[in-house]
Amino acid sequence: MKRTTIGLATLATFALSSASNAQPGGGLVLGIGWHGTRGETFRDAQGLVVDATYSVPVLKSSRWSAVLGGGGTLVSGHSRCLVLPNGDCARSGGTAGLNALVGTAVNAGQIELRLGVGPAFYRNEKMFSRGTQLRLDILDQSASKVAFGIWSRITVVPRSQSVERDMLAIGAQLRIR
Repeated sequence: MKRTTIGLATLATFALSSASNAQPGGGLVLGIGWHGTRGETFRDAQGLVVDATYSVPVLKSSRWSAVLGGGGTLVSGHSRCLVLPNGDCARSGGTAGLNALVGTAVNAGQIELRLGVGPAFYRNEKMFSRGTQLRLDILDQSASKVAFGIWSRITVVPRSQSVERDMLAIGAQLRIR
């Protein structure tokens, strides 16, 4: 968890130092919201999520750009329950995650829509998971260096070791270019 926190801080420092050079369609997005997990291993798994994503446009046209990005997430441990083989509940602390995304950013009038997909890795003190994440960002298209928006993502963890689950997160965000 400490390494993930240091990684998020490093990502934010890098993005803030290069924000003046960021191209449209790119930049640092900081988000806060709700995170929920459902599946065979967790019951009542939901909590607060803090999210940071940095993206860079790699191909651009006047209306869209191809985007590469990556980021990290921290989920609070409120009401998380790891279901043990005997059905009992073992309380689980917070979860940290990292992701890499490839996708597109589209200018749609006053808003920018971003859709990305890629691998996601999550870890808490009890287990490690990897899956595929789909993320949607809806951002204010203002010319200012700071803009507001909303985000949502779903991560599907494939069936392995009799474990299958998906994670959903949604929240508000602030973009720094």
